[in-house]
Amino acid sequence: TSFRSQNHKGRFVANILVAVMLFESLFSVFSGLYYMDRNEYYGSREGYSAGETVNSIREAVSQLEDLAGEGAFYRLEVRPHKSSNDPALYGYRGLSLFASTSPTAPVAFFRDLGFYNNGVNSYQYRGGTLFTDALFGIRYLILRDHSALDESARHLVLGNESVRVHENPYVFPLVFLADSGGLSYRSSTSDPFASQQDLARSLLGGEGVLFTKVNHDSLEGS
Repeated sequence: TSFRSQNHKGRFVANILVAVMLFESLFSVFSGLYYMDRNEYYGSREGYSAGETVNSIREAVSQLEDLAGEGAFYRLEVRPHKSSNDPALYGYRGLSLFASTSPTAPVAFFRDLGFYNNGVNSYQYRGGTLFTDALFGIRYLILRDHSALDESARHLVLGNESVRVHENPYVFPLVFLADSGGLSYRSSTSDPFASQQDLARSLLGGEGVLFTKVNHDSLEGS
């Protein structure tokens, strides 16, 4: 009788432990799915691939084709981005790219110029300047929300309650004459502003000056 009662007690404890483990596993799965659905960046199509803002972006892309003129080559970008492949997502020619087969040389080049990248096969339009926009033909910038940055250097050409479109009047043509020093340009990982400065100088024959070092002592004394 004592053996039988001990086996029954042990079986009861084991069943309780199994039930607790199953409850914990189910709770973990369903709570994980719940919070993933609420917090995951692409948990909703709204604002990503559907919705008023997305429709406005696609309509702006279409209108810019008419505004730029038939056969005109230009690039544009959307800010802030939603993915590393926004050009493919919204159907425009841009700079941002994620591709498994992308070579590492362009990634390193854009990294040294200050663009966000993963160091392997992706770079995004984050960190660009008016110079890099002009050089890479980024003529239009679509802002999907109110930007705190000064956009006075770009001209407002389109807009509604959801997006605004600014044009860079300084964009370079598709083909332009440059100094032969551009062939020997090598970017540097230490300072993206220095890399852009060196690139401008190499293309413009040593005359390009984009950034000037600030003397902090003189600023403090003024």
